Amino acid sequence: MVLVLVLLLLGAVVALPLGRRLAGTAAFVLPLPMAAGFVELLRRVPAVVDGARPRIVLGGVDPLGAEMALRLQPLGLLFALLVTGIGALVIVHAAGYLASKPRILARFTALAYLFAFAMVGLVLADDLLLLFVFWELTSVCSFLLIGLKYEEEPAREGAMRALFVTGAGGIALLVGLLMLATAADTTSLSVLLERGDQVRASSLYVPALVFVLIGGFTKSAQVPFHYWLPGAMAAPSPVSAFLHSATLVKAGVFLLALLHPVLGFRAEWHALLGPIGALTMLVGAVLAFGQDDLKKMLAYTTVAGLGTIMMLLGIGTEPAVRAAMLFTAVHALYKASLFMVVGYLDQRTGTRDVGQLRGLARAAPFAFAAGLLAALSMSGLPPLLGAIAKELVYEAKLGMPEAPTALPVVGSVANALIIACALLAGIAPFLRRGTPPELRPVAGVRLLLGPVVLAGVGLLLGLLHDTLGAPLLDAASGAVVGEPVTEEFARDEAPALVGLVGNLTLAAGVAAFFLRGRLVASAGALRKLPAFGPTALHDRLLGGIYAVGGAVSKATSYRVVRTSMLVSLVLLLLLTGPPLLRAVGTPGFAIGLPEALLMLLVAAGAIATVRARRAVTAVAALGVAGFGIGMLFLLRGGPDLALTQIAVETMAVLLLLTVLQRRPLTESAPQDGKRVLDNVIALAVGAVFTGLAWAAAPDGTLRAPAEAIAKASEPEGFGRNVVNVILVDFRALDTMGEIFVLAIAALGVTALLRRVPRPAAASLPAAPPILRATAGAVVPLLGLLSLVLFARGHHEPGGGFVGGLVAASAAMLYAFAFGIKRARKRVSPARLIAAGLALALGAGAIGLLFGGTFLTGVWIDAKIPAVGKLGTPLLFDTGVFLVVFGVTTGVLLELLVREETA
Repeated sequence: MVLVLVLLLLGAVVALPLGRRLAGTAAFVLPLPMAAGFVELLRRVPAVVDGARPRIVLGGVDPLGAEMALRLQPLGLLFALLVTGIGALVIVHAAGYLASKPRILARFTALAYLFAFAMVGLVLADDLLLLFVFWELTSVCSFLLIGLKYEEEPAREGAMRALFVTGAGGIALLVGLLMLATAADTTSLSVLLERGDQVRASSLYVPALVFVLIGGFTKSAQVPFHYWLPGAMAAPSPVSAFLHSATLVKAGVFLLALLHPVLGFRAEWHALLGPIGALTMLVGAVLAFGQDDLKKMLAYTTVAGLGTIMMLLGIGTEPAVRAAMLFTAVHALYKASLFMVVGYLDQRTGTRDVGQLRGLARAAPFAFAAGLLAALSMSGLPPLLGAIAKELVYEAKLGMPEAPTALPVVGSVANALIIACALLAGIAPFLRRGTPPELRPVAGVRLLLGPVVLAGVGLLLGLLHDTLGAPLLDAASGAVVGEPVTEEFARDEAPALVGLVGNLTLAAGVAAFFLRGRLVASAGALRKLPAFGPTALHDRLLGGIYAVGGAVSKATSYRVVRTSMLVSLVLLLLLTGPPLLRAVGTPGFAIGLPEALLMLLVAAGAIATVRARRAVTAVAALGVAGFGIGMLFLLRGGPDLALTQIAVETMAVLLLLTVLQRRPLTESAPQDGKRVLDNVIALAVGAVFTGLAWAAAPDGTLRAPAEAIAKASEPEGFGRNVVNVILVDFRALDTMGEIFVLAIAALGVTALLRRVPRPAAASLPAAPPILRATAGAVVPLLGLLSLVLFARGHHEPGGGFVGGLVAASAAMLYAFAFGIKRARKRVSPARLIAAGLALALGAGAIGLLFGGTFLTGVWIDAKIPAVGKLGTPLLFDTGVFLVVFGVTTGVLLELLVREETA
């Protein structure tokens, strides 16, 4: 399991640099990690079918009692195989579709790998909170993929609409999952599935069901949330083939199938899921039949297919669940194939209009073969796998206990329209008589490998379904039902009624295909309905939100920074002041004379800062206050904090002097009345936070855990510096999150700064000779000091963070002395950040492979003088060092360059 996730992350990392350089060979190199993940999962099928359920714990979240655990079970394995198998073929298709746009291809491939990582993590997660994290990551990745061509307005609109709907659904899902965790008294999915009776008997069942269904319905495009999916067709065809046929839209299906043993078996489940699924099936089929754009037609048939699966889960009988699982796999195969065929036709002819595509069978025989097989499978004709799925769907509808008569009728109408759409998308462009459109040369092999393979797999599984597909589908169905399912998926002879309904539906679909022009023309009035549909409602709602937000912003925002700060601080006082001050007790520490003198020094520095009228004076006074705080940390037994504070203050002084030397400190002095108000509010805020600090350790209750960590530092973390051991070993996951936040913040700051036009020459004014001479001697010493601080950090004050800051100080001094251009040649912030993150992740992976959980310290019997025992925490701390060095240097150098424009 972990190997598959590592392979997908590896693919995301290498896709950006390789995708731009490999050109034609990218089609056969970029999919390799995805294909390797598919093979690894395929290798696990026999064991999982036989009952193996391997589980790995990556870590824990102690306050919540949650575990970052992965578990391989049949349902998740089925979906993971679809994601990785189809994903690898889609990347090949994308290499042909985007052959002339290597930068977009690289971006698509990286995002596709990241999305596959999120989807596989979602279907393998064995904890509700971990499942939610991966769920949200799929929404973010789909937003980026739909908006791949973000310079185009339809792509931006489609991406925003998808993010709005799925993001809102994600919030609802989180509420539902927390209710489930409360009702079952666990966040473990394995345990939750065993406590279905307890959840169904809980008063939280109904609200939990509603919120979970909202999350599943939004992701899987059920009415009334279906409108985001056709809008997402603005994305390139590879995105549509991957996200909107086999993966993203199936996430909601997976969620509800997974939770069926917990939330099913009650009337509310059947009453909500079945009718909404049936309505979605009908609405999707009707809207698909009226489309002229083949991608939108396939998008609406996807909506109909998802509605079919939801309806089957709502029925909840064993035949319905078996039909849902088989239909999920069949739908992914033929729909991904058809999307890629349409992508090929779009590249070859320049159009997706069903009325203009005709007579292409001879010019595109392989595309015709793939489209034909996919269309026949979609129509439910033997010997394709789709025929078995259709048979089971009809059987489930007709065999539903106390089924309303309308259900089979609605299903037959929807299926007839879907059959007509299958013929329009997969057969009509090739066999319809007429002059074909003008053809363009394309990368045929890359474009067609995916659809041909998927269509062939559908045929192969149809012929050999009992031996190749049925075991895993049986096991997945058993996981949904909550008990083993052993009945075969196909029968030698279908029941007479099922066969009759299937034949009548097929005949109606063929008739609808030939009569499409008349049927669409007679329903012309229906074209006005979208003006009152969910898409229009969404746009009006979003417009209203923007309008209200603009009005609130206009009423509460102030162009003067002072006024904005006053409002924020007053609100802070009103909200936090009373409860914080009530918590103040007797402190568990005494203040000696040295501390009192330093506190007076800090206060004097703060007062001098606000009263200064020159930039140099203000910066110097602020530095005095900052260094005084550093000395307080030192006196109170926090040398690591003191070192970090001093390093930060040094960087801040350098930066502020550079920025403020060309600008006046204030444009105008505040009036006396405003100055009094400022002083009162500042003193009140200071009093509140003093009270907070005073109340933080009133009676020494925090000493017990602190002493326990201190005792475990050397025997378990092999280090005497407790702070560093905590940062790089005991709580390394927290530090991992922090360095990722630093890297993301650096990207954001750099992006904002680069909106300022770059000057012709990025260099500071010529430095005095004495500064150059001093820097030539001091910079190497600072660099050496940074390495010493880093190396000794596990046993003495120091570590990667403060070492990185000192190294950044050396780089900045070098820039001041010898110019920014020269400094940029010596230091590459982007490479430092990338290398640091890679090392940190690598340290975590080693811990996972050898220590059992992610970021567990792994040690070897070797020591280095002044460094200590070698282990993965040292590698992780190296990553921290590089990230801090790269982030600090990158932001400051970029700021110095922009400062030259002032």
